Amino acid sequence: MGRQSNIKLKGTVENIIYYETDGDYRMRSKPVEVNQSPASIASSHLFGQASKLEKAFRNMMLSAIPFNDVHEQQGRFRGAINQWLHSSTGKSATTVIRPLNTTWYEFNEDSLLAERLQLQISIHSVDKKRIVLTIPAFQPQQSIVASAHTKKICFTIAAASCKYDNISQQDHSSTELEFPYSNNLVAKQNVILPLPVLPGTVTAIAVRMEYYGGADGNSKTKNKRWMPAAVLTVLDNR
Repeated sequence: MGRQSNIKLKGTVENIIYYETDGDYRMRSKPVEVNQSPASIASSHLFGQASKLEKAFRNMMLSAIPFNDVHEQQGRFRGAINQWLHSSTGKSATTVIRPLNTTWYEFNEDSLLAERLQLQISIHSVDKKRIVLTIPAFQPQQSIVASAHTKKICFTIAAASCKYDNISQQDHSSTELEFPYSNNLVAKQNVILPLPVLPGTVTAIAVRMEYYGGADGNSKTKNKRWMPAAVLTVLDNR
């Protein structure tokens, strides 16, 4: 801003605004108006929605997310959701027998679940009462890459859902599975999460894998290289 010297004007001349404040006469340039295109406005809206969804999913799936307070991780997750919103077409989430061969988003870039877990989890069914996942029969030492002296594996499976147009309407569910890290066969099982998948919602399903060792087999590893966790899929039922 600048001060008026020999004149005392108030008003606008072309792109200059003349005004008075506390007896001091000043002038400044008019702010430049930025006209956003419809595409730019839509993109800004989607980014705002991505930020809200990231925060909601992160808070509801804490049990399945390592390093939850790392801002870089939060930014990557937000970016993944934003990219998905731009590419999503709002298809129904009523999917049956959908194999999840790849992860949708990896929380820990130093330990990818897609590399540690050589096991195909499938969505058996989703409806207005629950989500059912199928884990096929497997031998842990053949299907899971583990650190030396691992004696036990723990899966945390979490799902979070919220209304796309009113993200404060939220619901979530989680469960844990434990089994020895051996060559013994773990039987096929269906994992039931009592979380309804309703019209107008977006739902994320995540898995975290934890390794236990030590003399008693109950010492959880704290090495970041062995803390894989990922979002398996996002169900779009908008």
